[in-house]
Amino acid sequence: MDVFTGGDKLTALLTQMQQGMAGSNYQPRVEVGFLEGSTAGWNGPRPMKKSKNWKKTPKEARGMPGGVPAPYIAAVLNYGYAPNNLPPRPFFDDMVTKQSPTWHRLLAAALKANNYYAYDALQLCGLKIKEQLQASMNDFSDPPLTEATKNAKGFDHPLIDSHNLINSADFRIVL
Repeated sequence: MDVFTGGDKLTALLTQMQQGMAGSNYQPRVEVGFLEGSTAGWNGPRPMKKSKNWKKTPKEARGMPGGVPAPYIAAVLNYGYAPNNLPPRPFFDDMVTKQSPTWHRLLAAALKANNYYAYDALQLCGLKIKEQLQASMNDFSDPPLTEATKNAKGFDHPLIDSHNLINSADFRIVL
């Protein structure tokens, strides 16, 4: 049987580390939303399939390959854009207000499910909160679209057009 004796230096080192972490800004966290560098949509005119310009439009433009920063699009949709008469549709703010009171229980359950391994618990929380954000976009319906927008899109959903923005929602773990 091995016996561990002494340990005064180890105890002092662990105490010093604990005090250093308590006074530091080290806070592992999960960030959920539309992350820097993500794109959604296409930054040019998008011809409708039935328009006479459809066949003249390059194929890469038809598929909306990206180009506009997703955080910008999400902010415009969430807070509105008065110069273009775009009303605020606070899908993000509403989701945070509604769901954030449950996140501490979510983290507690994720920690317990992962034997208190923080990184894996934060991964689970990130996935769940990302799902909540996407559900908030899918469920959002007020204020309704104008008739002209409904006709142009072909359906009546304020935040969904090509699903590029909803698919660009993501999370990351910051250690």
